[in-house]
Amino acid sequence: MKALYLIRRWRPNGLVFWTAPLLVLFATSAQAAVLVSEPGFWAGLTDGFLALLKLLISPVASVAIVDPAASGWHYDAGYYVGVLTFAAAAGMAASAPDSEQAQVV
Repeated sequence: MKALYLIRRWRPNGLVFWTAPLLVLFATSAQAAVLVSEPGFWAGLTDGFLALLKLLISPVASVAIVDPAASGWHYDAGYYVGVLTFAAAAGMAASAPDSEQAQVV
């Protein structure tokens, strides 16, 4: 019975029990959250897919065809896949027979 009394006696107050961890969390110093990462595969894929469009726009507007900060092989692989995907899609669209022209002739 005395042990139960000691447990109840040493139970922390609810306000202190919940505010102490919050004070510790808010007491930490603010750190700058600057995450600088190199462009990866997906950035290369989009740049590669839009390469022809960027090439056509570049004389008029200031557009970089390839990201100057790209230095990894992930970006290069994505760029090549993007260029090849665009070229394949354009080739398939150009070689597909038009249904309207086939009906007219």
